Amino acid sequence: MDLNLNNLTVLAVIALLRLQILIYENLLEILSQEIPKENAYRLLNSTFEEWMKFKRSEDHRLFKKIILEELLLLKENFLNFIGIAQSYNFKFEIKYLELSRESINEILFYYCKTVHAHGFDLLSENEKDLAKKILIHGNNVLDAMGLEEFFEKLINEEIFKMDEQNYFGKLLAFPIPKYLKMIEEKLIFFSKIIKKIP
Repeated sequence: MDLNLNNLTVLAVIALLRLQILIYENLLEILSQEIPKENAYRLLNSTFEEWMKFKRSEDHRLFKKIILEELLLLKENFLNFIGIAQSYNFKFEIKYLELSRESINEILFYYCKTVHAHGFDLLSENEKDLAKKILIHGNNVLDAMGLEEFFEKLINEEIFKMDEQNYFGKLLAFPIPKYLKMIEEKLIFFSKIIKKIP
Protein backbone atom coordinates (compact mmCIF):
# COMPACT_ATOMS: atom_id res chain seq x y z
CA MET A 1 0.00 0.00 0.00
CA ASP A 2 1.34 3.43 -0.93
CA LEU A 3 0.44 5.81 1.88
CA ASN A 4 1.66 8.82 -0.09
CA LEU A 5 -0.62 8.84 -3.09
CA ASN A 6 -3.61 6.55 -2.71
CA ASN A 7 -7.12 7.91 -2.71
CA LEU A 8 -7.63 7.36 1.02
CA THR A 9 -4.58 9.44 1.89
CA VAL A 10 -5.66 12.21 -0.46
CA LEU A 11 -9.13 12.15 1.07
CA ALA A 12 -7.60 12.28 4.58
CA VAL A 13 -5.57 15.38 3.63
CA ILE A 14 -8.73 17.00 2.24
CA ALA A 15 -10.52 16.15 5.50
CA LEU A 16 -7.69 17.59 7.64
CA LEU A 17 -7.62 20.81 5.61
CA ARG A 18 -11.41 21.07 5.88
CA LEU A 19 -11.16 20.49 9.65
CA GLN A 20 -8.68 23.37 9.94
CA ILE A 21 -11.02 25.60 7.95
CA LEU A 22 -13.94 24.72 10.25
CA ILE A 23 -11.86 25.47 13.36
CA TYR A 24 -10.73 28.83 11.99
CA GLU A 25 -14.26 29.73 10.87
CA ASN A 26 -15.54 28.93 14.36
CA LEU A 27 -12.81 31.01 15.98
CA LEU A 28 -13.50 33.91 13.62
CA GLU A 29 -17.22 33.70 14.44
CA ILE A 30 -16.44 33.85 18.16
CA LEU A 31 -14.09 36.81 17.65
CA SER A 32 -16.74 38.63 15.61
CA GLN A 33 -19.49 38.41 18.22
CA GLU A 34 -20.24 41.69 19.94
CA ILE A 35 -21.34 39.84 23.05
CA PRO A 36 -20.17 36.23 23.06
CA LYS A 37 -22.63 33.37 23.10
CA GLU A 38 -22.96 31.72 26.48
CA ASN A 39 -19.55 30.53 27.67
CA ALA A 40 -17.89 31.08 24.26
CA TYR A 41 -15.29 33.36 25.87
CA ARG A 42 -14.14 30.41 27.97
CA LEU A 43 -12.67 28.88 24.81
CA LEU A 44 -10.02 31.56 25.08
CA ASN A 45 -9.58 30.87 28.78
CA SER A 46 -10.93 34.19 30.03
CA THR A 47 -13.75 35.61 32.09
CA PHE A 48 -16.59 37.58 30.54
CA GLU A 49 -15.04 40.85 31.77
CA GLU A 50 -11.61 39.95 30.36
CA TRP A 51 -13.28 39.02 27.07
CA MET A 52 -15.05 42.38 26.81
CA LYS A 53 -11.78 44.20 27.59
CA PHE A 54 -10.01 42.10 24.97
CA LYS A 55 -12.79 42.92 22.43
CA ARG A 56 -11.98 46.65 22.77
CA SER A 57 -8.22 46.17 22.42
CA GLU A 58 -5.85 46.47 19.50
CA ASP A 59 -4.79 42.87 20.22
CA HIS A 60 -8.31 41.72 19.35
CA ARG A 61 -8.27 43.58 16.05
CA LEU A 62 -4.84 42.16 15.14
CA PHE A 63 -5.73 38.64 16.25
CA LYS A 64 -8.95 38.70 14.22
CA LYS A 65 -7.03 40.02 11.19
CA ILE A 66 -4.45 37.23 11.49
CA ILE A 67 -7.15 34.56 11.82
CA LEU A 68 -8.94 35.92 8.75
CA GLU A 69 -5.70 35.96 6.72
CA GLU A 70 -4.89 32.40 7.84
CA LEU A 71 -8.41 31.27 6.95
CA LEU A 72 -8.11 32.72 3.44
CA LEU A 73 -4.73 31.01 3.01
CA LEU A 74 -6.17 27.70 4.25
CA LYS A 75 -9.03 27.92 1.76
CA GLU A 76 -6.58 28.67 -1.05
CA ASN A 77 -4.37 25.71 -0.02
CA PHE A 78 -7.45 23.50 0.18
CA LEU A 79 -8.45 24.32 -3.40
CA ASN A 80 -4.85 24.03 -4.63
CA PHE A 81 -4.51 20.60 -3.05
CA ILE A 82 -7.73 19.42 -4.68
CA GLY A 83 -6.35 20.61 -8.03
CA ILE A 84 -3.10 18.70 -7.48
CA ALA A 85 -5.02 15.59 -6.40
CA GLN A 86 -7.15 15.75 -9.54
CA SER A 87 -4.01 15.88 -11.67
CA TYR A 88 -3.14 12.46 -10.18
CA ASN A 89 -6.57 11.13 -11.23
CA PHE A 90 -8.14 11.49 -7.79
CA LYS A 91 -11.90 11.20 -8.25
CA PHE A 92 -12.99 14.51 -6.78
CA GLU A 93 -16.59 14.99 -5.67
CA ILE A 94 -18.09 18.42 -5.01
CA LYS A 95 -19.24 17.30 -1.54
CA TYR A 96 -15.59 17.42 -0.38
CA LEU A 97 -15.80 21.22 -0.45
CA GLU A 98 -18.39 21.21 2.34
CA LEU A 99 -17.46 18.24 4.52
CA SER A 100 -19.16 18.36 7.92
CA ARG A 101 -17.31 17.64 11.14
CA GLU A 102 -19.03 14.24 11.26
CA SER A 103 -17.91 13.34 7.73
CA ILE A 104 -14.39 14.51 8.52
CA ASN A 105 -14.29 12.27 11.60
CA GLU A 106 -15.56 9.28 9.62
CA ILE A 107 -12.90 9.75 6.90
CA LEU A 108 -10.08 10.26 9.40
CA PHE A 109 -11.24 7.33 11.53
CA TYR A 110 -11.19 4.97 8.54
CA TYR A 111 -7.83 6.38 7.44
CA CYS A 112 -6.32 5.86 10.91
CA LYS A 113 -7.61 2.29 11.04
CA THR A 114 -5.86 1.69 7.71
CA VAL A 115 -2.65 3.37 8.92
CA HIS A 116 -2.74 1.31 12.13
CA ALA A 117 -3.13 -1.93 10.15
CA HIS A 118 -0.33 -0.90 7.79
CA GLY A 119 1.98 -0.15 10.74
CA PHE A 120 1.17 -3.56 12.21
CA ASP A 121 1.91 -5.23 8.84
CA LEU A 122 5.26 -3.45 8.64
CA LEU A 123 6.16 -4.76 12.10
CA SER A 124 5.50 -8.32 10.96
CA GLU A 125 7.79 -7.60 7.98
CA ASN A 126 10.45 -6.40 10.46
CA GLU A 127 10.31 -2.78 9.18
CA LYS A 128 10.39 -1.28 12.66
CA ASP A 129 11.61 2.23 11.79
CA LEU A 130 9.02 2.73 9.06
CA ALA A 131 6.32 1.17 11.25
CA LYS A 132 7.10 3.64 14.05
CA LYS A 133 6.93 6.63 11.66
CA ILE A 134 3.58 5.47 10.32
CA LEU A 135 2.20 4.82 13.80
CA ILE A 136 3.34 8.28 14.98
CA HIS A 137 1.56 9.73 11.95
CA GLY A 138 -1.63 7.78 12.76
CA ASN A 139 -1.52 8.97 16.35
CA ASN A 140 -1.08 12.59 15.22
CA VAL A 141 -4.11 12.34 12.93
CA LEU A 142 -6.18 10.89 15.78
CA ASP A 143 -5.05 13.78 17.99
CA ALA A 144 -6.21 16.19 15.26
CA MET A 145 -9.66 14.56 15.31
CA GLY A 146 -10.00 15.61 18.94
CA LEU A 147 -8.02 18.82 18.66
CA GLU A 148 -9.97 20.84 21.23
CA GLU A 149 -9.66 18.12 23.88
CA PHE A 150 -6.04 17.50 22.91
CA PHE A 151 -5.06 21.13 23.62
CA GLU A 152 -7.12 21.25 26.77
CA LYS A 153 -5.60 18.10 28.29
CA LEU A 154 -2.07 17.81 26.91
CA ILE A 155 -0.69 21.21 25.95
CA ASN A 156 1.09 23.54 28.37
CA GLU A 157 -0.12 27.08 27.64
CA GLU A 158 3.13 28.56 28.93
CA ILE A 159 5.15 26.92 26.11
CA PHE A 160 4.46 28.49 22.73
CA LYS A 161 6.60 26.27 20.46
CA MET A 162 4.82 23.00 19.74
CA ASP A 163 8.04 21.01 19.35
CA GLU A 164 9.01 22.03 22.91
CA GLN A 165 5.82 20.63 24.42
CA ASN A 166 6.44 17.80 26.90
CA TYR A 167 3.84 15.56 25.18
CA PHE A 168 5.78 15.38 21.91
CA GLY A 169 9.09 14.58 23.58
CA LYS A 170 7.51 11.69 25.47
CA LEU A 171 5.70 10.52 22.37
CA LEU A 172 8.89 10.09 20.34
CA ALA A 173 10.42 7.97 23.10
CA PHE A 174 7.51 5.50 23.23
CA PRO A 175 8.26 1.93 22.18
CA ILE A 176 6.25 0.59 19.23
CA PRO A 177 3.91 -1.63 21.31
CA LYS A 178 2.85 1.44 23.28
CA TYR A 179 1.97 3.23 20.00
CA LEU A 180 -0.10 0.26 18.88
CA LYS A 181 -1.97 0.21 22.19
CA MET A 182 -2.47 3.99 22.27
CA ILE A 183 -3.83 4.05 18.71
CA GLU A 184 -6.12 1.07 19.42
CA GLU A 185 -7.54 2.89 22.46
CA LYS A 186 -8.11 6.09 20.48
CA LEU A 187 -9.75 4.14 17.65
CA ILE A 188 -12.12 2.52 20.17
CA PHE A 189 -12.93 5.95 21.63
CA PHE A 190 -13.62 7.52 18.22
CA SER A 191 -15.61 4.49 17.03
CA LYS A 192 -18.11 5.19 19.83
CA ILE A 193 -18.40 8.83 18.77
CA ILE A 194 -18.85 7.94 15.11
CA LYS A 195 -21.57 5.37 15.93
CA LYS A 196 -23.55 8.14 17.66
CA ILE A 197 -23.63 10.19 14.45
CA PRO A 198 -27.14 9.93 12.93
